[in-house]
Amino acid sequence: MRRTLFIVPILLATATVFAFAEGKTAVDPNMLTQKQTIQPVRDPRLDQKITYKAKLRPITDIADDLTNETGITFYAGHNLSDWRVREDCTTVMAADIPLSTLMDSIAHTLHFKWVRGGKSPNWTYRLIEDPAAIAGVNKRVAELKEIDAKKRKAAWDKFMSIPSMSEQELAKLKEDDPKHYLLLKAGVLSPLIDFLKQTPSVAEAWLAGDELKLSSSWLSTGSRNALANSMLAYLKLHSQILVDDGESKDRENSRLDKLNQEGAPIKVDLYKSNTPSDIPWLNIAVGDDYVYLPLHILDSESSRLREKAFLQAYENRCTFWDIYDQVIDQIVAAREKEALNSPKVCIDSYTQEPIIEHSDDPAIDVPLKEKVASKTITGMVAALADNSGFAIVTDNFRGKTNLAFDKDSKLRSALETISMKSYYYNWNRNDNVIELWDVHWYDIREGRIANALRERLRKKFQDTGTLDIDDLAEVASLNDEQIRRSITNDDILRFAVDTMWKQREYLKIYASFAAAQRSMLFSDAGLAYGSLNPGQQQSIAKLMMGISSPLLVNLDIASSGARITCTKQTNGKRFIYTFKACTNFGDIPGEYHLRTPVYVDPKHRDEKKP
Repeated sequence: MRRTLFIVPILLATATVFAFAEGKTAVDPNMLTQKQTIQPVRDPRLDQKITYKAKLRPITDIADDLTNETGITFYAGHNLSDWRVREDCTTVMAADIPLSTLMDSIAHTLHFKWVRGGKSPNWTYRLIEDPAAIAGVNKRVAELKEIDAKKRKAAWDKFMSIPSMSEQELAKLKEDDPKHYLLLKAGVLSPLIDFLKQTPSVAEAWLAGDELKLSSSWLSTGSRNALANSMLAYLKLHSQILVDDGESKDRENSRLDKLNQEGAPIKVDLYKSNTPSDIPWLNIAVGDDYVYLPLHILDSESSRLREKAFLQAYENRCTFWDIYDQVIDQIVAAREKEALNSPKVCIDSYTQEPIIEHSDDPAIDVPLKEKVASKTITGMVAALADNSGFAIVTDNFRGKTNLAFDKDSKLRSALETISMKSYYYNWNRNDNVIELWDVHWYDIREGRIANALRERLRKKFQDTGTLDIDDLAEVASLNDEQIRRSITNDDILRFAVDTMWKQREYLKIYASFAAAQRSMLFSDAGLAYGSLNPGQQQSIAKLMMGISSPLLVNLDIASSGARITCTKQTNGKRFIYTFKACTNFGDIPGEYHLRTPVYVDPKHRDEKKP
């Protein structure tokens, strides 16, 4: 989920590092009039000029360097455990600029703030996260979530009303939303809506935009039959309008045969949408065979034209490709028009508002003194600073560029180029400093994990060849941004993500258990349902859903003395965890397996690629 910078004013734009709460005043506050304000005592030490260069150095190192360079004591973070500040990195290329200006720019680019402590004349300075910036983002996100919840509810109500629409309403639906009209006429929509009405958990997750995994063993007979009928209709529709060769038809018939088998296991996965106002994708599987029901709302004319071609194929009893050849020019023209009318600045996927903030200060159009070239962003930042007369301060701006700019090229043009090639960067001029920061700074903040956690998991994965259930549960409990940015982007840990991701819901449940409860889970007695608090009881009920057993369908968990046991086996370097359900009446046939990943050196993986 993206959050934008537009919702938070440029930090410290109206206040400098001289305005600190702890500062003493030289004015008796009892003598102030209503129009007067207390002015903090200025620290003359901050006027000293400083030349300082650092490439992607952690803030804790920057603070130590500035302390050594200036004789003023600087601290990073509230304490030694404040890794969010201490481990954040910055690049500084500054020559002969006031210390106060450099401090301002470091705070601006990182969305932190300086606070002053100690006593005059030996004040100290501490860099911390700015609560106002974070609170501003969270407030805006909460407002957007409320708006999106209303949009989602309106879309849901319209979707659920389709089977009961009048002829006039259906005619409008056919024109405006040919996809859902087709699903209705093909017999897919009505039984699907019956399924949703009979399965409140799916409806709740759908409206909330949450993920959900269900097994057919936990569906009522009516709910399962409705889902099966919807899926059968969809497969028949798919076979009619998309399949045009014998081999593909054989595959379609095989899918239908699987579904027609009495008691065939069905799994329902509701995947979280990227944009909250979108309806999530509903994925249904028979065995390992997935069918994706496209129930999202059309959002463009080109999409409407494409879905209209599907409808025409259905009505004319031909394949989609027969119709597609006739309308491809219209679809391409619609796409070109949409591209032409699309905003020319970076648009936030969450708010749909521009998030590029580039200073229009003409001073940034200064020509470069010499030709500059670099294969890295940090190298280019250093070269631009040396050849423009400006100091440059960036956040954790890194990567490869392999760019070059000729002598007399404008600094603004160079900034435009490297920012657009590096996932969009904003910049601003602060005195004689150019500040650059990522437009998605809040997402990046939310996606970071402590270096100590990453290194511990990396080392264990490499040393032992796998990660155990406690490790995987710890990863599964991270938020989506942390997994995406700090785990899947890690050259070692990304190989563990597939195993963790498929089991994430159950791993998060396991992570919620205390150490003593985990011990009971692995004991012969098991973890008893009755020993848990209400929230944990809901969790263990979900965990039992993963155990494939028809006997669990009508089980009264609360009165049966239900409990869960888990055993651990070693298979090579991999662990296999087997979960089973027990009651006062004995064990319940059926089990759920969790297999841990096996580490393979990334180099060896690369060697296997063709």
